[in-house]
Amino acid sequence: MYNNCRKEFIVLFSKSEHWTRRFLNKDISHVTVAALQGKTWIKADPTPIGLNLMATLYNDETLSIIRKRNDLIGLRVVVYRTKSYFAKIGLMTCTDVAQYILGIHYKYCFTPNQLYKRLINNKYDYISVKRV
Repeated sequence: MYNNCRKEFIVLFSKSEHWTRRFLNKDISHVTVAALQGKTWIKADPTPIGLNLMATLYNDETLSIIRKRNDLIGLRVVVYRTKSYFAKIGLMTCTDVAQYILGIHYKYCFTPNQLYKRLINNKYDYISVKRV
């Protein structure tokens, strides 16, 4: 149906070491996105001082490492189409950066925990979500 626009991501939810974690959910206070480009995962980790990028080979070992870690919740997200989504002007949180990379926009979604719940309870036909 939308195979020519298929994009695959791994969305990782974790605990943050940033001072804002005291206002957020104790288990999910940070979100990171890894995009599949060819045979490589490109991981984008938004931090208070910038965006850290890291490349990892795509294989089953990478996914098994994610599954073994107790402090990570991983979701495999496949987006079958993307609309134009422009980043907002102002404060860019890790949740905003994750939504921008995924090409989605949920209204009133400000925290990583809210993004996790919205992805799990996905109601759209162009997004497929599975636990890693």
